[in-house]
Amino acid sequence: MNNQGKTHKIHLFQSQKLCEQVLREDPQHLHALYTKSFSLDELKQHSQAIVFIDVALKLNPQYIIGYFNKGLKYLDLLGRTLLFLKQYSDAIVCYDKAIQLDSTYAMAYMNKGVALHNLKQYDDAMAQYDKVIQLDPTFAMVYMNKGLALDKLKQYNDAMAHYDKAIQLDPSHAKAYLNKGLALLNFLQKYNDAIVYYDKAIQLDPTYAKAYKKKGDVLKIIKNYSLALKNYEQAILNCQSDQEEFKRLIVELKNQK
Repeated sequence: MNNQGKTHKIHLFQSQKLCEQVLREDPQHLHALYTKSFSLDELKQHSQAIVFIDVALKLNPQYIIGYFNKGLKYLDLLGRTLLFLKQYSDAIVCYDKAIQLDSTYAMAYMNKGVALHNLKQYDDAMAQYDKVIQLDPTFAMVYMNKGLALDKLKQYNDAMAHYDKAIQLDPSHAKAYLNKGLALLNFLQKYNDAIVYYDKAIQLDPTYAKAYKKKGDVLKIIKNYSLALKNYEQAILNCQSDQEEFKRLIVELKNQK
């Protein structure tokens, strides 16, 4: 962890201590409950964070930030897995309540779309993303997310147009470059063009394991095994998971050399 990360963590612990002091004097202090929840979530203590948000919601059902954050915490807890679909549904209920209280709350539509996407309800997810675009047409991430949904529906031209829009609005968006590369590969079989986009993603984020892996896959297809091997090795160095998969690919490549 770098110094900036350590300083942020210290501030989170200090914030927790202050909230605990306030809550000892006033257990129903809404802002302290919310701040405590936020700090716990930042420290990856998601289950405890939800407990404090639930208390805030029971005290004041109109506390919109609480509804929004509870849904977000469910999404954080589940990550990108679809193993616990019921929790995604619970998150959607929270976002619906947030939207009911404030129909201009763009991030509630955005994250409801993410939950629907994880439930493979891609058309419904896109409907939420369209509402975000109406509220904030300069929000790069929503175009990238809509592109992912279009990609799942095999509408590759529209997906690439949305990735391009995300890149136009935010040229530092590494994931948009990665997904544009994937669409170029899957739809048009433009291997060299795909590599250009993977390289841009890696340039923006040199620790982007998935970009190295996808670049390695393309290099393997075009039989550039030595470069593919180097990219898989970089993927291993930077990934948090799937290392066994990368190691298997490396063994395969070494056997082909």
